Amino acid sequence: MSNGTLVWNEARDRGLEKWQRGQLEHGGDLYRKPTLDEAIDEAIDLIPYLLIHRSHVRIAILHLKAIDLRTLPPAAGDAILASIHLLELGNVEGETA
Repeated sequence: MSNGTLVWNEARDRGLEKWQRGQLEHGGDLYRKPTLDEAIDEAIDLIPYLLIHRSHVRIAILHLKAIDLRTLPPAAGDAILASIHLLELGNVEGETA
């Protein structure tokens, strides 16, 4: 299964669950309600989550970079380096776009 399929499967599953919770919380058919203000509120809620997550990633990178890879078995050092690359560049190989 491709990464894209995994992502969209999770989005579908989580979206359906969130939709059902929202129907219960907001009382009924979303298609029959004004949605713009609610969508703006949801977008505003997302910003702190993104900023906090970015901070967590940066802190994790700092901790990983503080490890002296020369003191570790090669496989452990490779795994840490791959993790840093993934967090910083989006891929484990360290390739830049």
